[in-house]
Amino acid sequence: MVTTRLDGALPELPRLADQPPAVYRVRVERWLEEIDQRLITDGLHVFGAAPDRQRARTLIEAALDVPRHGAAGFSAACRALGLGDDELRRLRNALIDRSVMGREDPARVWSSIAAVAPPAQLADLVTEGRGILAGMGRCGEELDAVVRVLEGRYIRPAFGADPIRAGAGALPSGRNIHGMDPWRLPSETAMERGRRMAEILLEKHRADRGDWPRTVGQTLWAMDTIKSEGEGLAAVLALVGAEPERDGQNKIFRFRLLPLETLGRPRIDVLLDISSVFRDTFQMSLDLLDDLFRRAAEADEPAELNYVRANTLALRAQGRSHEESTARIFTQARGLYGTGVDELIEEGQWEQSDELATMYTTRNAHSYGGRRNGAAAPEVLRGMLGTVDHVFQAIDSVEYGLTDMTHYYGHSGAMQLAAQKARGQGVSLSYAETFTGEVSVRDSVHLLRVEARAKILNPKWFESMLAHGHSGAAEIGNRFTHLLGWGAISNMEQWVFDDAAKTYVFDESVRKRLEAANPEAARNVVSRLMEANGRGLWKADEATLAKLQGIYSDIEDRLEGVGTVAA
Repeated sequence: MVTTRLDGALPELPRLADQPPAVYRVRVERWLEEIDQRLITDGLHVFGAAPDRQRARTLIEAALDVPRHGAAGFSAACRALGLGDDELRRLRNALIDRSVMGREDPARVWSSIAAVAPPAQLADLVTEGRGILAGMGRCGEELDAVVRVLEGRYIRPAFGADPIRAGAGALPSGRNIHGMDPWRLPSETAMERGRRMAEILLEKHRADRGDWPRTVGQTLWAMDTIKSEGEGLAAVLALVGAEPERDGQNKIFRFRLLPLETLGRPRIDVLLDISSVFRDTFQMSLDLLDDLFRRAAEADEPAELNYVRANTLALRAQGRSHEESTARIFTQARGLYGTGVDELIEEGQWEQSDELATMYTTRNAHSYGGRRNGAAAPEVLRGMLGTVDHVFQAIDSVEYGLTDMTHYYGHSGAMQLAAQKARGQGVSLSYAETFTGEVSVRDSVHLLRVEARAKILNPKWFESMLAHGHSGAAEIGNRFTHLLGWGAISNMEQWVFDDAAKTYVFDESVRKRLEAANPEAARNVVSRLMEANGRGLWKADEATLAKLQGIYSDIEDRLEGVGTVAA
């Protein structure tokens, strides 16, 4: 039976006043199962070193769930046969251990566990797994490649991709990686997953808000687009209601609008926040998207069923020209990189969150695509932000989550903040995770909770980082800047700061190891917690704050040579 003590142990999952213990127990079990099954990085890549057996096994397990070559991934194939989760797990473990990492016939392994016939792609899945294992075993070639480069010799080129998503095709490492033909993005596989992202996003928004979103603000990055073969682009097309048209060489020459009758719902307008690297890399995609938005705005359709047209007409009524009113793709002026929001947070050069929203709308008010070429359009950006109901971004790799880098809160997080300021009310922020076989869409609050439990507060994560010494400790220190950033953007929950302080500062053993490995990182941990308190993002009591200040002073003295860094 779930106890009262358990209620207090999970502040992110409080028991409701009228919730029976049995129902609450199910909620807790589901939450703990989600955390337990969460795929995380368990350390940094060591150049030239192959991963150990357990790390290799985990990667293979995740990679085999990703659909490839028109066939479903392992889990989806098993569920299609009517197999339950327990039997699925036993089959997966046996096939990886005995057939992928061993050499046993996969059909024999399958028949020893399951009563039903195996899926048609079973042999291909095992072959893929063996290819991944062999590729990871060749990580030593990274060092060979460096020597060849220094000698001015040739390095074999290969497609650069995420090993979970691309499987054996992304391995071995240590090659001269390249991207792909941008005229073929999004690929057919990416279109399927992008449509699924859009479907889930719209279902989620309607369930939460009761209506279609008028405008979705979406962030697109260059590397994510390359690694996912354009899944984010595909989500844009699905929201607007369009699909690629390809020529005889399978190159895309236009995005075709689907009839409203085929779409079966309104066209959702999309305000695009693109990275400056995307701007510099995918000019042809910008032109195709800009053409799509123009044609959607000019389509002979009712405005109540075409939100691109409705928003364009509203901007025209405010005095904007047709050219201005059809702008939907925004980033910085040419030559500038970054929204500026993350820089303000990293340097502590802000007082109120409104300043962060203003930085976003000021620095990112340049429109692209077609003939626009970076024209400043701040009024159009502010006008469009005032129509945004939902902000959305896809996360394409397990390597980077919301708390792993500044760019998530610097782009999609800042866009949500700017939209809320423009609207004067709350705006939803959701992320699609597409690095496994299944596409999921969750709100930022949920994902930040998951990342806090599965990574930042998880000994499996921080112990593996500490094992890397200076570099691993630096990664830990950076997370506290990112926690502060999310607190500035969307009010990080108090328990995350509470538990982070207990884990890394008030646990003397962890703190001393952190100081010994990287005293600057240890100082950042403490200083960011104190900054969060000073800015009202975290309400620490006086005793906690005094303890933090004492520890900070001690670390400062050691860095300045007054004392000796803890051993």
